Amino acid sequence: MTVWDLLTGLCFGMPIGGALAPAGLAKAGIGGYAFAITIGVVLGVCCAWMMRVAGNAVVAKLQRRPDWLAAAPLRRLFFGGFIFAVVLWIVFVLLLGVWVSSALLRLVS
Repeated sequence: MTVWDLLTGLCFGMPIGGALAPAGLAKAGIGGYAFAITIGVVLGVCCAWMMRVAGNAVVAKLQRRPDWLAAAPLRRLFFGGFIFAVVLWIVFVLLLGVWVSSALLRLVS
Protein backbone atom coordinates (compact mmCIF):
# COMPACT_ATOMS: atom_id res chain seq x y z
CA MET A 1 0.00 0.00 0.00
CA THR A 2 1.34 3.42 -0.93
CA VAL A 3 0.60 6.89 0.42
CA TRP A 4 -1.38 7.54 -2.74
CA ASP A 5 -3.64 4.56 -1.98
CA LEU A 6 -4.12 5.79 1.58
CA LEU A 7 -5.06 9.27 0.34
CA THR A 8 -7.48 7.72 -2.15
CA GLY A 9 -9.11 5.76 0.68
CA LEU A 10 -9.42 8.95 2.72
CA CYS A 11 -10.91 10.73 -0.27
CA PHE A 12 -13.49 7.94 -0.52
CA GLY A 13 -14.30 7.79 3.21
CA MET A 14 -14.42 11.46 4.18
CA PRO A 15 -17.65 12.33 2.35
CA ILE A 16 -19.35 9.39 4.03
CA GLY A 17 -18.41 10.73 7.45
CA GLY A 18 -19.34 14.22 6.38
CA ALA A 19 -22.71 13.07 5.08
CA LEU A 20 -23.51 11.26 8.32
CA ALA A 21 -23.06 14.38 10.46
CA PRO A 22 -26.20 16.22 9.26
CA ALA A 23 -28.23 13.00 9.52
CA GLY A 24 -27.18 12.65 13.14
CA LEU A 25 -27.92 16.28 13.95
CA ALA A 26 -31.35 16.04 12.31
CA LYS A 27 -32.12 12.73 14.06
CA ALA A 28 -33.18 11.44 10.65
CA GLY A 29 -33.78 7.83 11.61
CA ILE A 30 -32.62 4.71 9.79
CA GLY A 31 -33.94 5.89 6.41
CA GLY A 32 -32.16 9.22 6.78
CA TYR A 33 -28.90 7.51 7.71
CA ALA A 34 -29.20 5.15 4.72
CA PHE A 35 -29.86 8.13 2.45
CA ALA A 36 -26.87 10.00 3.90
CA ILE A 37 -24.60 6.97 3.47
CA THR A 38 -25.74 6.62 -0.14
CA ILE A 39 -24.96 10.29 -0.76
CA GLY A 40 -21.54 9.88 0.86
CA VAL A 41 -20.66 6.75 -1.13
CA VAL A 42 -21.62 8.37 -4.44
CA LEU A 43 -19.60 11.49 -3.63
CA GLY A 44 -16.70 9.37 -2.37
CA VAL A 45 -16.52 7.24 -5.49
CA CYS A 46 -16.71 10.26 -7.80
CA CYS A 47 -14.14 12.32 -5.90
CA ALA A 48 -11.69 9.43 -5.42
CA TRP A 49 -11.96 8.57 -9.12
CA MET A 50 -11.29 12.23 -10.07
CA MET A 51 -8.29 12.33 -7.75
CA ARG A 52 -6.83 9.13 -9.25
CA VAL A 53 -7.36 10.33 -12.82
CA ALA A 54 -5.79 13.72 -12.10
CA GLY A 55 -2.83 12.12 -10.33
CA ASN A 56 -2.19 9.68 -13.15
CA ALA A 57 -2.42 12.47 -15.74
CA VAL A 58 0.01 14.71 -13.88
CA VAL A 59 2.55 11.94 -13.30
CA ALA A 60 2.32 10.76 -16.92
CA LYS A 61 2.89 14.30 -18.17
CA LEU A 62 5.89 14.79 -15.88
CA GLN A 63 7.45 11.47 -16.82
CA ARG A 64 7.52 12.55 -20.45
CA ARG A 65 9.91 15.39 -19.59
CA PRO A 66 13.51 14.38 -20.34
CA ASP A 67 15.00 16.17 -17.32
CA TRP A 68 12.52 14.69 -14.83
CA LEU A 69 14.73 11.84 -13.58
CA ALA A 70 17.77 14.08 -13.09
CA ALA A 71 15.98 16.74 -11.00
CA ALA A 72 15.48 14.93 -7.66
CA PRO A 73 15.07 18.07 -5.48
CA LEU A 74 12.57 19.51 -7.92
CA ARG A 75 10.71 16.20 -8.00
CA ARG A 76 10.56 16.07 -4.18
CA LEU A 77 9.29 19.65 -4.01
CA PHE A 78 6.68 19.01 -6.68
CA PHE A 79 5.32 15.87 -5.04
CA GLY A 80 5.20 17.60 -1.65
CA GLY A 81 3.08 20.34 -3.20
CA PHE A 82 0.95 17.77 -4.99
CA ILE A 83 0.29 15.86 -1.75
CA PHE A 84 -0.63 19.15 -0.04
CA ALA A 85 -3.11 19.88 -2.86
CA VAL A 86 -4.60 16.41 -2.44
CA VAL A 87 -5.04 16.97 1.31
CA LEU A 88 -6.86 20.23 0.54
CA TRP A 89 -9.03 18.28 -1.93
CA ILE A 90 -9.88 15.75 0.78
CA VAL A 91 -10.93 18.53 3.18
CA PHE A 92 -13.07 20.03 0.41
CA VAL A 93 -14.67 16.64 -0.22
CA LEU A 94 -15.51 16.31 3.49
CA LEU A 95 -17.22 19.71 3.46
CA LEU A 96 -18.97 18.83 0.20
CA GLY A 97 -20.37 15.70 1.84
CA VAL A 98 -21.72 17.75 4.74
CA TRP A 99 -23.24 20.36 2.45
CA VAL A 100 -24.85 18.00 -0.06
CA SER A 101 -26.23 15.69 2.62
CA SER A 102 -27.62 18.59 4.62
CA ALA A 103 -29.29 20.13 1.57
CA LEU A 104 -30.80 16.84 0.35
CA LEU A 105 -32.00 15.80 3.81
CA ARG A 106 -33.76 19.15 4.12
CA LEU A 107 -35.44 18.61 0.75
CA VAL A 108 -36.55 15.08 1.55
CA SER A 109 -37.84 15.64 5.08
